[in-house]
Amino acid sequence: MPKVFIIVLNWNRQKDTLDCLKSIRKLTVGDYILETIVLDNGSTEKLALKNVKVISNRENLGFAGGNNVGIKYALENGADYVLVLNNDTLVDRNLVMELLKVARKYKDFGAASPKIYFAGGFEYHKDRYKKSQLSKVIWYAGGKIDWDNVYGKTRGVDEVDTGDYDSIEETDFAT
Repeated sequence: MPKVFIIVLNWNRQKDTLDCLKSIRKLTVGDYILETIVLDNGSTEKLALKNVKVISNRENLGFAGGNNVGIKYALENGADYVLVLNNDTLVDRNLVMELLKVARKYKDFGAASPKIYFAGGFEYHKDRYKKSQLSKVIWYAGGKIDWDNVYGKTRGVDEVDTGDYDSIEETDFAT
């Protein structure tokens, strides 16, 4: 059974982190072992967490530096896969199962990213959507780099999800 580590980076946003962890606890149980790590990145407020491994950095190492501490821990502790989450993320209950399907199908992949949505009410242009469309607006559905102009373009951003980006597709970058 593959061992999946989820790394949640926290810096002075305990409520967001608690909400993220609450959504992680609702993940579909499957044929994988899950371990969640909260990496506290030098917060001034202390985290009050039970039943979760917390690694505390003495100072804020930034996004990459903080996550690298968590990734190193995961790899040293037998991780087959590492999922890095911002602490303001709420995950779909099937997230890990769907990402593992990709990993099993494409054995030589380097990284995978799911389709990501804005939280309902936090869309860039929320006034242009019907109320029923809120929380169905895409934040990220893959990206391509125009190497001639050195420009990255995110697919699907600010579009209501109509299923156009439901298939697995190679992407030049992940977020």
